[in-house]
Amino acid sequence: MDFEFREPEGQIARWIQRLQEYVFEIQHRKGTSHGNADALSRRPCKESCKHCTNAEKKFGMETDISVKVLTTEDAWSSSE
Repeated sequence: MDFEFREPEGQIARWIQRLQEYVFEIQHRKGTSHGNADALSRRPCKESCKHCTNAEKKFGMETDISVKVLTTEDAWSSSE
């Protein structure tokens, strides 16, 4: 079987040029081994999603995230 490749153009050509700076090896991974990337590409679930709730219970993930903000008054920003 003989393949004929076209000259890369546009974004692909820029990627190839940029990647030539590095030494790397491409390894094939079958689709079922890409769970990490697959999960990142999916849209978020509803808050009451049973699958997420089960995963949170199974892996001990916290659902509530709190953010603490420290506010201070600076001498140079206060007007007298």
